Amino acid sequence: MNRSGQAYVAWAWDAGDGNPVSNTDGSITSTVKASQANGFSIVSYTGNGSNNSTVGHGLSSVPDFVITKSRTSGTDNWSVWHSSLTSIQYYLSLNATTGETSGSDRFGTNDPTTSVMNLGYAGSTNSNSANYIMYCWHDVTGKQKFSNYTGKEVLALVST
Repeated sequence: MNRSGQAYVAWAWDAGDGNPVSNTDGSITSTVKASQANGFSIVSYTGNGSNNSTVGHGLSSVPDFVITKSRTSGTDNWSVWHSSLTSIQYYLSLNATTGETSGSDRFGTNDPTTSVMNLGYAGSTNSNSANYIMYCWHDVTGKQKFSNYTGKEVLALVST
């Protein structure tokens, strides 16, 4: 960081004022700092290793975008779920070059709700006794919109 001649990017979201609070909405108790107005929450929880467990996300709407990372294991990928993926049983790995991957072990088989995010049993989202951090977002008119696009290949001919 801060290396001469290097380009950097930083993202910042406002999770609101106040201290994190305990959230017992899911089958796993979480600690949440959330901003309803900004559609963003930070969720801390300890995994139980059981498929289709749930964790309260603290938002007022169903999340559109979720990033989860184990704080216990430094080798697990950042698991990503987005509402435009094929289903809850698909995920992305933030730090990998693979695209959409099938597997209910990351986010289980049940869709997220207005109060909870579903979890699978993978090490990157819900290993027994491991500590996790989860970032959740939903659309907020005038602030953020989560969607997708399909790129189109372009062929360029160059003559010399």
